[in-house]
Amino acid sequence: MRMPSSTLLAALLLATAANCLAAAPSPFEGTWKLNVARSHFVPDKPPKEVTRTYHFNGDMVTMTINGTRADGSTIAARATFRLDGKEYHYEGTSPLDTVSVVAQDERSWLSTARKKGQHLSQSTFTVSADGSTLTQQVRGKRSEGGAIDDVQVYERQ
Repeated sequence: MRMPSSTLLAALLLATAANCLAAAPSPFEGTWKLNVARSHFVPDKPPKEVTRTYHFNGDMVTMTINGTRADGSTIAARATFRLDGKEYHYEGTSPLDTVSVVAQDERSWLSTARKKGQHLSQSTFTVSADGSTLTQQVRGKRSEGGAIDDVQVYERQ
């Protein structure tokens, strides 16, 4: 049976469009730098600088965080995870040891941080509609005690 050329063309266009959509980068992909002036840290002093990078490889996300705390100490962390809500190892200078992340929609993620199985904090990450700003709202507690209630605003680099 021979397929009419208009049907073949429509099928080819549909397949191409689906492939382009599947290959579209996530709004999170790339490098983000903390804008300290637009951020709010409770009760701590803000860090001097922080840069976050998200890299996607298939359904795996690698997050790298580097910076300098207010006291001059180094911030260096890394995690590789899927957006499936399962716990993944978190390594670096942060007190947490696992993170689980789930996509709420294309532009927002919900992340839970744990230390030795105990819930520390929950973060909502949202990329602005124009893709220029990443906002992280963090609520919870520190592993050494005390509350966290931060709003961190990052700008795309």
